[in-house]
Amino acid sequence: MASIERRAFSLGWVIVSYFLVCGGMMIAIAVAAALEVHTRAINYGLLAGGAAIGGFFSGRASPHRSFLEPAIAGVLVVGSLVLFLWQTSVGTMLLPREQVLRAAPVIGGIVFAGGLGGAIFGELSAPDMVSHSRLRWMGMTWLITAGALLAALIVTHVLLVDSALRAGGAFKLWQSGELITADQLGRAILLAMAAAAAIGGFVTQAAAPDRMLLSVAAAVLVGYAAALAALSYYVGPIDRVALQGIATLAGGGGVLAFVGAFFGWILDRLTE
Repeated sequence: MASIERRAFSLGWVIVSYFLVCGGMMIAIAVAAALEVHTRAINYGLLAGGAAIGGFFSGRASPHRSFLEPAIAGVLVVGSLVLFLWQTSVGTMLLPREQVLRAAPVIGGIVFAGGLGGAIFGELSAPDMVSHSRLRWMGMTWLITAGALLAALIVTHVLLVDSALRAGGAFKLWQSGELITADQLGRAILLAMAAAAAIGGFVTQAAAPDRMLLSVAAAVLVGYAAALAALSYYVGPIDRVALQGIATLAGGGGVLAFVGAFFGWILDRLTE
């Protein structure tokens, strides 16, 4: 099997690294929540570690001998989040411009360093040939989809709250103590999960060296099933209704991942 030529830089892998870094940050956020971390220094360290996780896997999987893609992707993650929030009323309330202008360069620098460091270790440990292992790319699918889920959750929830505020939500909150309903929140989560599955499938297959439609779909199905089962178990006993819901959501995620992967494969064929 011939070794894949390693080029200097790839814009496409900046996009892949964007979701890998987001996936690493999703892991960092989960760790911070589990440990109930509130210290700024530790939170910064977890962000750097999350970016390093994404950078490491990007460096391992990328066919390009470049360390900058994950580092640039990390800065883009921070920058795109700030720019998106500034376009919403809730974002302007939560993120005063003066504070953001002071904190964003620091956070961006931390994430840049984390992504760069992870990419260096990933590249140094990467094999000469890009891995064609289905199991390894299923792992990549999990991390990319987790990153897409983090991005989708932020977008859907911020837009939901922003829409409620623009529709007189402040008065509604004062009157009933409820800004958004449980049904609205549930629909936002479902939309985020659906978008993440499709995006995860598309991005993974576009980056993969072979056609892996079924592997990508299976990875999302298993990942969603495991995450939903863990969440259900945390909330309470898993009964038949919960199992049916888990199977439906996980199966739907697998189907959307397959569709996304199919379009990713088409894109890869068109750009060969």
